[in-house]
Amino acid sequence: MIAAIIQARMKSSRLPGKVLKKLSGTPLIMHLINRLKKIKKCEKIIVATTLDPSDDALELFCIENQIPVFRGNINNVLERYIECAKIYEVDIIIRACADTPIVDIPTLDKMVERLTAVDCDYCGIAGGYPCASTGVEVFTLKAAEKQLEYDLNTPEKEHVSIVMRERDSFKRCGIIPDKEIQRSDLRLTVDTQPDFDLMTEIFKNFDNIDFTLRNVINLLDRKPELKKLNSHIKQKKITIPSVKIGLIVKTLEDDLKENLFKIFVEKHHIGIEILYVSMSDPNFDWIKFARMASDFDYVLFDKSLEHLTFKVPSHQIDLNLVTPELMVKLVKEELGIE
Repeated sequence: MIAAIIQARMKSSRLPGKVLKKLSGTPLIMHLINRLKKIKKCEKIIVATTLDPSDDALELFCIENQIPVFRGNINNVLERYIECAKIYEVDIIIRACADTPIVDIPTLDKMVERLTAVDCDYCGIAGGYPCASTGVEVFTLKAAEKQLEYDLNTPEKEHVSIVMRERDSFKRCGIIPDKEIQRSDLRLTVDTQPDFDLMTEIFKNFDNIDFTLRNVINLLDRKPELKKLNSHIKQKKITIPSVKIGLIVKTLEDDLKENLFKIFVEKHHIGIEILYVSMSDPNFDWIKFARMASDFDYVLFDKSLEHLTFKVPSHQIDLNLVTPELMVKLVKEELGIE
């Protein structure tokens, strides 16, 4: 069976809950699903999410909308894909990412046709060609499983197809995207708030949500000011791990908060969430606070809260002296991020 498997999770480090954030009243992931339904040879669309409790809401959404769903490994996305494909008896996998709702269906049709016609392990965009439709590729379950024969590092487990795209033992083929979508100047994936802002504006410009990637390209060429909404966001390198930092404070000025997100998320691709502590509130939910704080990879906390302790690595800072850039430097050194 040929099926599209969408990797999706609620606990995005840079834009939590993005897959269910609404565009024109419809969750982002549903826009992708509705587009994938148009792939000619696609027999099923499955959402592959994680076993983390934060993804309960995503599973419920799928069940309520009669969308096949699988829950698996949180960090090993390759394993999640393999187990999902086995359970649903999928032989050829159309891989899609939930944060890329505007995929080009003609391109995916060509990938499926090419892979099956020449009996390849993997089919993607031919090397050297830019493409505005990102985050999609087609490969066999056998090829995905064959990758397990190698000593995989963290990026190879997280990004699913690195080994089959780079090792000579895999038979690869590629398709040349149509000329009108050979664009490298457009960012149509949703990783950050500016990305979502652009997507929101795109949807506002169409009366019917059934528009195509080519319609979007024409829109952005007519209104180049829209591209500026997220033109400063650079794609995160696959070698950068997905981490989330917690900043624990009593209060925080709006200007500093805005700057923190720009420096951490938009510039350095590090997720950050701010938790506020109220020492004077007798009804403050310390149990909920402790549970949320334990989900971070690293915690920074203001010196006024020096009595607090955390289950994860943490560091006390003086918000009046430490700039966001210095915070990033500290986090990178502590977590070993280059």
